[in-house]
Amino acid sequence: MSLCINPNCLKPRNLDTELFCQACGTELLLEGRYRIVKILGGGGFGKTFEVSDRGTSKVLKVLITEHPKAISLFQQEAKVLSHLNHPGIPRTDGYFTFFPKNSQAPLHCLVMEKIEGLDLEEYLKQRENRPIDEKLALEWLTQLTKILHEVHQQNFFHRDIKPANIMLRADGHLVLIDFGTAREATGTYMQKVAGQQVTGIVSAGYTPLEQATGKAVPQSDFYALGRTFVYLLTGKPPDEFPEDPRIGKLIWRESASQVSKQLAGLIDYLMEPFPGKRPQNAQMILQCLLEINPIVKSPKPYVSPPSVAPKAVQNPLLSTQLQSSAASQRKSPKAETKTLFTKVAQSVQYTMLAILSTGLVRLSAPAIYKYFKFSHSHPLATRTQTETELSSSDKSENIPEQPIADSTSEPYSISSENNSIPIPDGWKKIQGQGAELWLPGSYFGGDPNKDSEAIAYNLKLLVQDYQRRQEVFKQSSLAAFDSQLDSVGSLTNVLAAVEPLMPGTTVDQYLEELIKQLPSQYQILEKNVVSLNYYQTGRIVAEFTAGGTRIKQMFYTIPSGNKFWVIVYSASADEFDRQLLVFEESIRTFVAKP
Repeated sequence: MSLCINPNCLKPRNLDTELFCQACGTELLLEGRYRIVKILGGGGFGKTFEVSDRGTSKVLKVLITEHPKAISLFQQEAKVLSHLNHPGIPRTDGYFTFFPKNSQAPLHCLVMEKIEGLDLEEYLKQRENRPIDEKLALEWLTQLTKILHEVHQQNFFHRDIKPANIMLRADGHLVLIDFGTAREATGTYMQKVAGQQVTGIVSAGYTPLEQATGKAVPQSDFYALGRTFVYLLTGKPPDEFPEDPRIGKLIWRESASQVSKQLAGLIDYLMEPFPGKRPQNAQMILQCLLEINPIVKSPKPYVSPPSVAPKAVQNPLLSTQLQSSAASQRKSPKAETKTLFTKVAQSVQYTMLAILSTGLVRLSAPAIYKYFKFSHSHPLATRTQTETELSSSDKSENIPEQPIADSTSEPYSISSENNSIPIPDGWKKIQGQGAELWLPGSYFGGDPNKDSEAIAYNLKLLVQDYQRRQEVFKQSSLAAFDSQLDSVGSLTNVLAAVEPLMPGTTVDQYLEELIKQLPSQYQILEKNVVSLNYYQTGRIVAEFTAGGTRIKQMFYTIPSGNKFWVIVYSASADEFDRQLLVFEESIRTFVAKP
């Protein structure tokens, strides 16, 4: 049998030997190769058919509406699938438009691989909503994380992960389907997000708040992934569970007694209400899974030397009696006043220019990853200090001969008790000279003087002639870099420095002095005084151009007696907008040490 694709045809059934519909005259052999065999499903905007492509079964999705938004989403799915190549993602065979007989409006058609199996929602229904066990959950979570790794590496994110959009093949492998709502994580998209010009895609129980309000980010996929496993491990839709009114977390663990605290902690980590507290990339999730289930194979992970995660972080209210620091021992405080922040700004410019000049900006995401074999933090849920110490000897065997991590970075545990200043799960401490702060697990760094070799080792693949610039970085007390290049090949980084000043200098006066010392090409976008952990803190947002790329920086000036600490967060302009919430969370963790 051969079906007619014309939505207005009254008798669509034809013999499979016909080339044209006997009822309406519409061509039956689409694109000279696809013959519709049967209808698989349909809705208000389209239909899905099984087609035969010279004997091979495939799926044809047909859009039967002229609504511009529906057409845009349909074309977006075709674009996304054409860029992805992974066994867990349907292969696309072609996108085309087709005009039925006597029709003025085209039908939009997408042909793709046929996935044999059940979606996970139907799978659980056929099990009478009996939850899956932890072993299967770990296997499936690993598969899906690797699929998302591929999607995100290509600068896309799905935006509609849920059980109904995950297919289970007969061989046990999962396939993520329905990329109609997927988006490309471009700078233009992020600008629209900032201006709330993006439509929110909502699937009840699975969509995070930021996505529902039109501000989806790649980490929104991780939230939906966590909610999906709540459903699979409890047999109940996640919106049937209450939320803690104080912190917004889902209360679901009592319905999943078969789940270990480690896995439950990871799922809660995925579902953090604030996207900056979720894993920042799929690699971090795979590292967590590797800790829980050692047989999980992560793409070239680096296992950092084990250390006991701190139980609490002191309140970062700066001491007014800092007696010693590198800055206080410098020979000329007055000269330092006039040059320190120019040097800090120069160090950022040198870094950006070096990254842009290496040619890595022209590499694809997988190619860049080949150059950057960095470790991401791998926080593990509910691990006690004793367990950590006992596991140290086992982990140390996995440390590469040439470690690519700084010895001052400490991974943070998912299960750590609430601190006086909450630390986002998966973040790690970066310790410098007289200061420390917390950043996402993809960052590396430390004291530019003490840890210069480790930092140089991590940077040398990206920064040409690093030795000349190393002296500039040493003007800082702390330096940290994100091991993930952004979409334009720039390296997001954080620098901190301390400067002695005359007593009585106000935050406003210091801000004005800082602006005077910035290079002339800087454009000041914002200058204000904010309250940070009950202290008056200066804040400047500035922009300049390096190597044809716009760079944004955010300066925080924190008074401490007769000193000022300056912490500078820098990124390309597009990446800066995406990381702004992360930066604002990080500065709250800053601690100056006497």
